[in-house]
Amino acid sequence: YKEIFGADKAKIYTCQPTREEYGRLLGELREEAADAVLFTNDMSCAVFLKSMEEKGLRAPADYALVGFNNSSISDITTPTLTNIDHHVDAYCEKAIEKIYQMIQGKGVEKVTYIKPNLVIKETT
Repeated sequence: YKEIFGADKAKIYTCQPTREEYGRLLGELREEAADAVLFTNDMSCAVFLKSMEEKGLRAPADYALVGFNNSSISDITTPTLTNIDHHVDAYCEKAIEKIYQMIQGKGVEKVTYIKPNLVIKETT
């Protein structure tokens, strides 16, 4: 990640996805002068958004937020969550196809790559 964002700009924080933990994390982010947060899933991003609101902060004015999965949760928050869509449905379809081919005794490709895309919504 440091190669992508620059060693002096990217930091990884880990914590439990609770409003209390995110409240603590917000304090650390303020100290670091962070301006964006990327999450491993949409639920965590939605909980963080709620924690921000409780502290009087707004996305994207105070922090840009990016979720991961582009689930329906991303469309019911206010503001809606910008997302990285990694196309879980397409991976599921490919897995089913491969299983079916294996049952038929056919060879299957070992690696499947489906390009994710950034879905810009209201938190960036």
